[in-house]
Amino acid sequence: MNRKWCLIPIILAVVLISGCGFKDIDKRFFAVSIGVDKGEKEKYKVSLELAVPSGDPKQPGDSIILSEEADSIAAAIGIIKSKADKELDLGHMKVIILGKDIAKENLFTTVDWFTRRRDIQEIAWVSISDSMASDILNFHPKSEYIPSNSLLFLFGNEGTETPYVISEYLFSFWRDLVEPGIDPVLPIIKLNKNENTLEVQRSGVIRDKRLAVVLDRNDTMLLNLFIKQKVKSEINVKAKNYDFTIASSNAKVKYKINTKGSTPIIDIFVNLKGNLEEKHREQQRVNLNSYEKITNKEYKKKFEKLLTKLQKAKADPIGFGQRYEATHLGDEKVKIEEWKRLYPQAKFKLHVTTKIDGTGIIK
Repeated sequence: MNRKWCLIPIILAVVLISGCGFKDIDKRFFAVSIGVDKGEKEKYKVSLELAVPSGDPKQPGDSIILSEEADSIAAAIGIIKSKADKELDLGHMKVIILGKDIAKENLFTTVDWFTRRRDIQEIAWVSISDSMASDILNFHPKSEYIPSNSLLFLFGNEGTETPYVISEYLFSFWRDLVEPGIDPVLPIIKLNKNENTLEVQRSGVIRDKRLAVVLDRNDTMLLNLFIKQKVKSEINVKAKNYDFTIASSNAKVKYKINTKGSTPIIDIFVNLKGNLEEKHREQQRVNLNSYEKITNKEYKKKFEKLLTKLQKAKADPIGFGQRYEATHLGDEKVKIEEWKRLYPQAKFKLHVTTKIDGTGIIK
């Protein structure tokens, strides 16, 4: 008799749970990407790309874009729900695109919604659009078989591997955005209408939670060597009597911060390794020792130019500030303020070492 009474709560729980609001897959819309722009009438214009499954697995998937303006992202999503005949599912959303105008404003309030939602993956890719984020969502390359798959291949290095893309997860972007001592970097997507393609060759450094510095593709590649290090890149060297390209497969970067003197000194040691890939002058003799010395000299100048550019903008995407805070004792707030004072005065000392392993299959 007692066992029967014990079964009653279990049966009631099963009945109640079965009506908890779970919807079948054919009653849900899966959002694969989202774009946030500055609205014309309201604060935000939110665009959702919703995947439309195809009945034939051999046919490419289709998608629809739903957009709405509101004073908050949550309100815009709520209005978009009224336009869809199925429940919106954000659990498969892997691409977040911020419009250029939004990136110039305080990104804390924009990204806050994404980090609080438990159904949005923390490994979603975050990027900036060169124009409107909705323009990127509305464009679909001919090679794209699944909606937003082309961007996933670019950011995740699952398809192409390029040194001009600095990928950033949502969780790491949020961490660098709120933590002192380092500034996040986001890739910039450009819609090339002439070639009908999407380009990701530049990057933007966020400082004080706003887009502060835009780096061209050459500076993006150099910064990528600092951040990722193990990135395949083509090192082009042009100097007097020299013009050649090295295919670098590995780069190691180490640095030390010395604040004992009157002027802070940051010693940076860069080790490049690769093979001679191309020689652009027919009469130029191949001398690997000379090539290595010229590469050291030329890339020392390039690294110094990039670091000085970031320093003038008071941007620190490499994380010198975090290293200073981690290696010095004292109150955290005091160390943060001290580094803000020291960083603009710091001098960079570059030590570049290049090792060319070979000349390819010919001499």
